[in-house]
Parts: sequence; C-alpha cells; structure tokens
Amino acid sequence: MEIEGELRQAELILGALGWCSDEHHYDMLLVMAREILKPYWAKSHPRALWLKSGMPNLGEDTPPLGDAEFDQKYDEIIRLAAEGGCPEAQYRHGCKLYELGEQSKAAELYLKAAQEDFAPAQWCYGLDVLNGNGVDQNEEIGLSYIRMAAEQRYEYAVEFMIDAYQNGRYGGSNDESELQKWQRILPFCEYRY
Repeated sequence: MEIEGELRQAELILGALGWCSDEHHYDMLLVMAREILKPYWAKSHPRALWLKSGMPNLGEDTPPLGDAEFDQKYDEIIRLAAEGGCPEAQYRHGCKLYELGEQSKAAELYLKAAQEDFAPAQWCYGLDVLNGNGVDQNEEIGLSYIRMAAEQRYEYAVEFMIDAYQNGRYGGSNDESELQKWQRILPFCEYRY
C-alpha cells in the first residue's frame, strides 16, 4: 500500500476511536493505528507526526506522560510536522507562536497552510492581513483569504461574511442575495480548530 493510503487508513482508524465505547476494541484500534504509523514516525514523516500528536499519550507505549512532559513533547512533534510541511501542524504551530507574541512567524506558517487550502489557516492569515498583525495590512488580500475559508464552510469565516453583508462592512454592501447565501450555508458549517 502506498504511503498516503496507509496514513489515510491510520487516520480513519484514529477517527473511529471517538465512536468506540468498548475499551477492548478501542485498545485494538489504537494498536492498529500505532503499528501503521510507527515506521513513518521513525522517518519523521510530517503527516504521521501530525497524527501522532492527536493520539492518547502521543502514541507512546510508555506510562502516561506528565503534563509538562506531554506539552513539551507535543510542541516538538507539532514543530517537526510543521517544518516538514503538514498544513494542520503549520497552523497549530502558528497558533502557538501567535500566543507567544511572534505574530510574523505565525503569519508565515498560516500562509503556508492557507496555500495548501487549509481553511482555519486561511481564516487566521486573512485576519492577520486584514488587521496588519505581523504582516503588511491589505484589506483586499485579507478578505480574499477569509472568503476562501468561508467557501470551505469554516464557521468563523462564514459568520464574518454574514456580518460584512448584514452591516455593510469591508466593502460588503447590503447585498441581500449574498447575505442570504451565507446565512443558508451557516447551519452546515463545521468548526475546525
């Protein structure tokens, strides 16, 4: 099986964990995912590292990690996955940098992930450009990234579009058809962090 197929299989198995109420089956699924991912972790494959970051105990077979050790290891895994080009990890690492006050570095990572069509990063980068946080302010470019996220039904971006058309902000005139379009989309949106 090709790498992407195996990683997708592991991702689906990990997704099934949330639906598994039987502890024995849960453990079996976790072992299956871990076995698929182990060879890719050893090679620091960015997507495999990203999946590892969401696993219980970070995919480790060791006793549970303490909070400080978990946080440190999580941050390292995310950083490596981001450096390797995983859009989800670039976004997540960008969020960490943003919290640390490193807005320009965060915006660079948001842009990389946004260019890979990752809606949460498009939203964050759009806001950064719109407001000039860590990057040059440019309303037109900022709005274009926010619209891209909205078109993927990213909840915050759709709510932004509704507000823009409802209140005539950011060049969004009181265009009733555009407003209704976004209002119809909103119930079908998903929040992705």
